[in-house]
Amino acid sequence: MTSRYGEWAGLRRQLWRPPRPHGEQPPERSVGPLELFYDLVVVVLVGQAAHHFAEHLTWHGLFEFTVVFALVWVAWFNGSLHHELHGHDDARSRVVFLLQILVLVPLGAFIPEAGGEHGAAFAVNAGVMFAVLALLWLFASRGDSPEFRRSSGLFVGGTAVCAVVLAASAVLPEDDRMTA
Repeated sequence: MTSRYGEWAGLRRQLWRPPRPHGEQPPERSVGPLELFYDLVVVVLVGQAAHHFAEHLTWHGLFEFTVVFALVWVAWFNGSLHHELHGHDDARSRVVFLLQILVLVPLGAFIPEAGGEHGAAFAVNAGVMFAVLALLWLFASRGDSPEFRRSSGLFVGGTAVCAVVLAASAVLPEDDRMTA
């Protein structure tokens, strides 16, 4: 007879497993609806940046588009790669995707004025996104074998530095945030 504690522990292990260790990816995996929604959110953000660029066809407009696109793409790539390498089909992975979506959605509100009036808010929000990604990679790296710990640590540290630099750039004067 299983105790109530044992039942809860079993349910918790099924729903909330730690990140999959490096190198244990399944040979075949299908993409779920939440992953597709995450991709769609990123497409909308890139579309907003492209729309802003279409209205500001200048070298400075191209620079703003490139910066915003690069930040959104790197965030998407990091989130997708994290799930591909360390995610399971469980509640934890779904919560991770929802958390990333909840950070990306407000970012979209600041994209049209990322190089101007809302630049500080965009920078803080992007910094929060990179901080979330640094935490996700940190949690995943705790299960790495010794051979991967150094490279994982460098990656987590680099992502954390990006988060700090982005958030710190919010205190720069508006004219200095995105200058080409």
